[in-house]
Amino acid sequence: MGDQEVINSYLKQIKEIQNSINELNGNYLLENHKRTLLLNLMDSLSKGVYGDKYKYSGKKFERFVIDYCDWKEAEKVSLQQLL
Repeated sequence: MGDQEVINSYLKQIKEIQNSINELNGNYLLENHKRTLLLNLMDSLSKGVYGDKYKYSGKKFERFVIDYCDWKEAEKVSLQQLL
């Protein structure tokens, strides 16, 4: 399997995980659970992008949001505020 095939397979699996999270059903805690799972998924993506470049996982997540997410206020919001 070539590099592009590996990347495509990885992205397909990430999309499947995202779809699975989006399809969850439950009670009043559901939105909190979905948010937590989606943030963990984004954290996994940030580790894939940056590897060992940043010492702390929080910095990887922050850089991922700033570099790849279309969010104007990304640099104004802390990870704690997202949760």
